[in-house]
Amino acid sequence: LFGRAVLLVLIQAGGLGFMIFASLALQLLGQRISLRTRLLMRESMNTDSLSGLGFLARRNAVMVLVIELCGALLLSIRMIPRYGTVHGLGHAVFLSVSAFCNAGFDCFGYAQSLTRMTKDPLMLLTISALVILRGIGFPVIAEMTGKPFKWKAWSLHTRVVLIASVSLLGVGTLFYLLVEGDNPRTLGNMGMAERLLNAFFQSVTMRTAGFNSVDLGSMREASKLFSCICKLKEYIL
Repeated sequence: LFGRAVLLVLIQAGGLGFMIFASLALQLLGQRISLRTRLLMRESMNTDSLSGLGFLARRNAVMVLVIELCGALLLSIRMIPRYGTVHGLGHAVFLSVSAFCNAGFDCFGYAQSLTRMTKDPLMLLTISALVILRGIGFPVIAEMTGKPFKWKAWSLHTRVVLIASVSLLGVGTLFYLLVEGDNPRTLGNMGMAERLLNAFFQSVTMRTAGFNSVDLGSMREASKLFSCICKLKEYIL
């Protein structure tokens, strides 16, 4: 319990970003934010103004908590019946925080990750949504929620991020479907809907998160190479 709590705090801090976390700590202590800190915060939060950074830090922190709470509630629908109330909630919270912060820790042991949940769209789609939301970033989430379904009103940055994300996820899903679709050790023995779900999940998680719903060791060499390229792209960008 102690180790899991420590990991959650560390993952949460990483998910917020060091500068936002530092800003919140300074505000809680009643300290003024220096100009140097403001400059670093402005860069980390992708904004042009030096004013209102404290508000943005608080907004992002609330956004993280709300998204992770929603994710934990959805995941608890599956976790509580399987592991009981206490352990089920613990797994749900840990998975939600880990997914949103793109950590991908395996809390089930024996390197199984989510391989026992290939037929569970609630689990896989919830975790995928958490991973994607953190990947597109706080400014994009804020603009989408502030101006819902108003494509032309969104900034160029938001539109580019969304187009790029959808395109990359689509390409990854199609690749895994084509290469692993007839591999009996990964997607080959699944129905079409299940195959599509797991190919999409692998496309999402291979970019940043580290979860897996199929045995990665059983993937074909082309899929392993493609996965490495996806990971390398994130480090370069």
